[in-house]
Amino acid sequence: MNNKELTERFNKVYVNAHSNMRASLDSFGQRFFIARAEGSHMWDADGNEFIDYMHAFGPNILGAHNPEISQAMIEFLQTRPPMIGGGALFTPEDVELGERLVKHIPCAETVKLNITGTDAVQLAIRLARVYTGRPRFIRFHDQYHGWADNTMGGRYDENAEGRPFALQGHPDDYRYTEGKAPGANEQSFMIPFNEIEILEETLKKYGDEVCMIMMEPLVLNHGGMKPYPGYLEKVRSLCDEYGVVLCFDEIQTGFRLDIGGAQAYYGVTPDIATFAKCAGGGLPLSVLAGKMEIMKLIAENRVLGPGTFNGFSLSIISALASIKIMERDDCAVFKQLEQTTQYIKKGLLEIIKRRDLKIGIQDETGVLYPIFGVDPDFVFYFDRDLKLDKSSGIRFFQELAMRGIVIHPDGRFFISTVLSDEDIEKTLEACDDSLGAMF
Repeated sequence: MNNKELTERFNKVYVNAHSNMRASLDSFGQRFFIARAEGSHMWDADGNEFIDYMHAFGPNILGAHNPEISQAMIEFLQTRPPMIGGGALFTPEDVELGERLVKHIPCAETVKLNITGTDAVQLAIRLARVYTGRPRFIRFHDQYHGWADNTMGGRYDENAEGRPFALQGHPDDYRYTEGKAPGANEQSFMIPFNEIEILEETLKKYGDEVCMIMMEPLVLNHGGMKPYPGYLEKVRSLCDEYGVVLCFDEIQTGFRLDIGGAQAYYGVTPDIATFAKCAGGGLPLSVLAGKMEIMKLIAENRVLGPGTFNGFSLSIISALASIKIMERDDCAVFKQLEQTTQYIKKGLLEIIKRRDLKIGIQDETGVLYPIFGVDPDFVFYFDRDLKLDKSSGIRFFQELAMRGIVIHPDGRFFISTVLSDEDIEKTLEACDDSLGAMF
């Protein structure tokens, strides 16, 4: 059965892709069906081989079918079912994973497990409301915190009169969805990232309504936009001044930039933080981590976060095996990730400059993000006046896929620990050929 035939069968029974964001992988008129994956490589139903830089939108940072993770799951399944916990029953590995999470995540005095990033974000919002007694939270333009009504979509309204609620239905908002509950948009204020004066003014006017600031400390959902030097520290200070809970959304940055996430990487500790993707070793798992003073509301059952598959046993086994690998040799995998990231970035920039192209490369450990239409030395801190060339990112994805390289559909490279020197050289050759075809 090939990709074309599977696409026809898929489309008869499924209404859309399983994660139906508008950035779609089926841009060739058919979908990718992966028959096998190993390390940094995967093979589709047509027998085509690809080097993988998408890694299931990020989680497989240690590569596909990691032998240690796979073996840990096999041994677990030989004696116990995949699901034991979730409510009244637990495994010894639950304790071991929790201890490691608390050890490595700076804000984690205690943790709570869920399944998806959206779960963890919604629980964080609920906690902050109860802890502060305030109704609203602040989020930032072009950041993403899951698909729930109160976090999905919206654009910054530069001309807002009064409270800075997000604009809905804007033509540039590719995360807009119909069907949100009445009033969902008024649960949060939306302001631009990296503009500390606007945050200060918002808190000065409406701080008594704000329970939490929810933020991606590094905006991997929008061009890899970096925080200005000192920005995160100023946000931390303002939260202290106004009694606002600071929450880092580390769904993507957690266990990718550093074993302690962006908060360890940048040296700024939030009050609570959400993790998913890389946290589960390739299986579904999310973590809400934070200060006991706030998290104890869950212990007291004042705030509930139930779910049958919270603490999914097989995910805990996978997560524990993954974090043990990350801990090894003083967390050497992150040094390796940084070296690989910089090597690929250097090669890409050489291609870009040789071809005299206007493309910048955003990077942090474990991720590269080409920015089309800017100078090669451009560093993306500021958002307001820059419209990302998303169409070129999609075209780049298409060209690379035809040459055996799969990246995120927006042009992003998720770097894994299992890339070989040969993989990297083939990747750079494919990038050179792809950019030649594009420009």
